[in-house]
Formats: sequence, structure tokens, C-alpha cells
Amino acid sequence: MPVWSNVMVPPAPPVVRLAAVMAESPESLFQKLADAALHLCRAGSAGISLRERSDSDVFRWVAVAGAYTRYRGNTLPRYFSPCGTVLDRNMCLLMADPIRSFPYIEELDAPVREVLLVPFYQDSEPVGTVWVVAHDTKTHFDAEDSRIITSLTKFAGA
Repeated sequence: MPVWSNVMVPPAPPVVRLAAVMAESPESLFQKLADAALHLCRAGSAGISLRERSDSDVFRWVAVAGAYTRYRGNTLPRYFSPCGTVLDRNMCLLMADPIRSFPYIEELDAPVREVLLVPFYQDSEPVGTVWVVAHDTKTHFDAEDSRIITSLTKFAGA
């Protein structure tokens, strides 16, 4: 009879782990997505912003990983934010130095040198964004990062 105690089982791929979270603990899915985006894109910060339609139309940072973790729960204005721009254009956007268009970003603890944002949908309506931020000039996002974040949005919309 073979002995299997010395066999190394590789860890499950991130997508498999996310599927398990969806099945076992859906309330923690957004944070797991932010953690995965941070790791897979080698970002300084990552998060998920959901649009809230109330008296003031805003995006709430419902999950955040990395340098911006302390901002979880904070909001940005719908009509004057990178997330709002992404929903307006309904496409993946890569912004370099977004402080030029959104000066209030300067108030964040770490600079935003580059941000990659992808919208996600519920019933064909864009409801939020998954985003990653580079805080230094050495990190740049590319087509592979866009593909990764776009894949993660499928989980966010579900």
C-alpha cells in the first residue's frame, strides 16, 4: 500500500479559493477579492467600491487591502471620483496621477501614482468597481493586471 504522507499538495489557485469563499462565507467575499487583487497585481492598495444611492450619491469602500485599509467604510462622491468616471464610461480605466483630476486624493495617506479600475455589474447595471493602486513610480499596471481585475469583477457581481 503506498504511503502518501510525503506528497506535497499545492495550494488551490486563487480562483478556486474565491469560489470556496462564495459557497462558505459570502459575506467575506469582497474582502477576499480585495486581498486577491492586492496580491495578484502587486499593488500597494486594492479595494471594492459600491455605489450607494441615497440622499447623496456616493461610492463606499466596502473592502480595502494594503496601505488604504484604514479607509474601509469611507465614501467618495459619485460624480467626482475615479469610480464614477469608470461607471460613466462603462469600461476598465488606467489612470496615471489621478490627483490632477481629483485633487482631494492628495489627502490620502499614501500617494496614488497609478490606479486601475474595472466596473462590475448586477443585473446588467454597473454597481461598483474593483480597483488597485500603485503608490510608487516603480509599479505599473499592464494588460495582465487588467485581465486579473476583470476576472475578479465576475465574483464581485455574483
